[in-house]
Amino acid sequence: MTELEKAVQEIVESHEDWKEDFVRDVLTHGCQSGVVGELVYYSDTHEWTDKHWNDIQDLIHEWELMTGENFHIPTETDWKNFLAWFSFEWTVQKLYRTENFQVKNR
Repeated sequence: MTELEKAVQEIVESHEDWKEDFVRDVLTHGCQSGVVGELVYYSDTHEWTDKHWNDIQDLIHEWELMTGENFHIPTETDWKNFLAWFSFEWTVQKLYRTENFQVKNR
């Protein structure tokens, strides 16, 4: 398990009482909804991107292989914020849509 995956799992597990709802909210609405309190402010998302830079690069490569598309960051956005949110959402999808539990639609 990568350091990024451990960090994501730690945040998800910290929502013990409503973990399934938290995961569902991340998968449905994304980090932009503010559901991930640890990744709301630019100072937090920039730190996240810097800390997990190598793992994020691996995720981008994985995404490109899976989609057959080139990954690009919209020019009108803060790129570190974009990468932090992408990495959190993609990792939640990898970790919690597969083995741990199925997220049910309401």
